[in-house]
Amino acid sequence: MKGGHGLLLATIAISMFLDGLDGTVVNVALPSIAESYGIGTGDTSWVITVYYLVMAGLILVFGRICDKGAIKKVLIAGMAFFTVGSLFCGISPSLPVLLASRAFQGVGAAMLAASAVMLGVKFLPKEKLGLGMTLVVMGTAIGVALGPSVGAALTEMISWHWIFFINVPIGAVAIVLAHKAIPADRGVEKGDLDVVGSVLLFVAIVLGLFVIERIPSAGINVTSGVALVGCILFFVAFTMYEKGRASPVFDMTLFRNRDFDKATMAYVLVNLTIMGMVYLFPFLLKKTFGLDTLGSGLILSLQAVSMIVCCVLVGKSTGRVPNRVFAVVSCSIMLLFMVLASTFSTDTPLTFLAMSLLICGCIWGIGGGPMGARMVDSLPDEQRGSGSSMVSFVMYFSSALGTALFAGLFGFGSGEGSASISDVSVETFMDGFGFCALVAIALALASVYFAWSLKGEGVRE
Repeated sequence: MKGGHGLLLATIAISMFLDGLDGTVVNVALPSIAESYGIGTGDTSWVITVYYLVMAGLILVFGRICDKGAIKKVLIAGMAFFTVGSLFCGISPSLPVLLASRAFQGVGAAMLAASAVMLGVKFLPKEKLGLGMTLVVMGTAIGVALGPSVGAALTEMISWHWIFFINVPIGAVAIVLAHKAIPADRGVEKGDLDVVGSVLLFVAIVLGLFVIERIPSAGINVTSGVALVGCILFFVAFTMYEKGRASPVFDMTLFRNRDFDKATMAYVLVNLTIMGMVYLFPFLLKKTFGLDTLGSGLILSLQAVSMIVCCVLVGKSTGRVPNRVFAVVSCSIMLLFMVLASTFSTDTPLTFLAMSLLICGCIWGIGGGPMGARMVDSLPDEQRGSGSSMVSFVMYFSSALGTALFAGLFGFGSGEGSASISDVSVETFMDGFGFCALVAIALALASVYFAWSLKGEGVRE
């Protein structure tokens, strides 16, 4: 391959950098967005959830297209969608317009995530797959590292709308680089993309996440009840439609592999738990610790710093240390972090919080790449393409699930439902945060179990 593997690895990292930057740039500005529109944690969570939701719903479709050979086209189109979507987000005058723009942006992000992971699976030698997956995490980590401080500075000095404008010049440059770096698509196969199955699955996911976010804080009512019934019906319809299809959008045969199931469960639990708790942190820093947006951004950047350091160390150990070891260590660190988070109070020193965030960054820095690689490694060669798409689906679906779930759990634990954060007392906020931390401890224990129960040696470890 022209340019060697270095240029390919750089392309993977840059693609995921855009996703990482967008995630934390938005996260740190959530309190400002909530105040701007006069909304609570439940409604604000959809600024994040709708983005990951669209990604989860479309990433398998784009993964299928990439698997058929159109990787370069998908990646460049994804960068274009992402850039234009960012512009739309920046000029959004209302929450509905912002959510629609985030959905459009999520379409591009789905293309980027599917193609970036597929680049590694298709073009990297097997012994460098772990490195490629680690660079997926590292690219995201660098974006995560810059996001809080850049987003906080823009929000504090100008307005939160500018956190989206920052993606526009980066996306434009990335399109040019990708065009030069990636070999032209050759031998693109034509085939059934299973549009009907994709729509059924997407609607089921949307309705399911709505129910998960609403029921803990608002209980069962007509709206959530109808959504719950609709979710079940669409999922049943999806399952029946997918049976016997030659090219299903969701390859359920992957889950006949017990080691793949365990690796997937560990991956899901880590991602949804971390995303759920990290979603609450900007509100914690502002409400409980009294930090402004800039101060919150600097504190949140600590998480990404340790993530990058761990990614570098893990990348050097790829191929020599089994991925299962990294998975167990990562899940164990998550358990420690959640125990620490459960002790946070109005009297907690800021230095203790900073130390906890450094520990939090080690979770994904150590386990993110190896756990994704372990999912793929547990599969035979003919299923590796589908496995890589499933890694991306699981990552973003669990991100949406974690954000929606913990927004609902916070409303339940605080007893305030979806009330505006500005109207909630510090004590009430900490009640909700503490309840979420206890749930997170239980989820972390489950992740340790699944990681530990993986086979000692994977197919390619």
